Amino acid sequence: MEDIQRDIDNFDRSLAGAMSRMERLERVVMSVTSDAIVVEDPTRYMFDLRQGFMRFIPVTSDSTYQELVNTGNMALLPIELRKALHDYYSEIERFGQFLGGYESMQMEAYTRFAGILPPENFGVLSGIIEQGEVEYSAEEALAAANKLRGSQVALDWLYQMGELKVQEIDLSERYLEGAQAINAVLERQ
Repeated sequence: MEDIQRDIDNFDRSLAGAMSRMERLERVVMSVTSDAIVVEDPTRYMFDLRQGFMRFIPVTSDSTYQELVNTGNMALLPIELRKALHDYYSEIERFGQFLGGYESMQMEAYTRFAGILPPENFGVLSGIIEQGEVEYSAEEALAAANKLRGSQVALDWLYQMGELKVQEIDLSERYLEGAQAINAVLERQ
């Protein structure tokens, strides 16, 4: 099924992105107690700050599954495939509740980290800035690091951001495993 392959491709990218954002957040956490990571590569630090607080929620393609369910054609599939599809999409549905809270936590992160980065680099409407599009000086990076260190509400939120990253990685891995299980069943058919 094309939907499943799209999901696998999406989850591969999602997992790589989540792990990258976790590494970025870890560097931000290290910058709380040391200037070394800030001045070593100021532009990277600023990019780490921005991306460390972002999140990505994997999106699934379920049009074929919905069509099978709505038309009653699911009954025509082998039992093993029906079970794999049901397990996969049920898992996704169960996490739908988590994702709503996840969005709220992202909005809270925007509030808590407001003012640490220049406005054009942080916020819901700022768009995606790729590394290398902007260069920052050591002074700019140190200023942002000092703002972070001086903001207790931001510092208090670092742990929650780390937890979100762990959950994002776990969710991407679980979705990927489910999609791969369906692929394995399809290959045996």
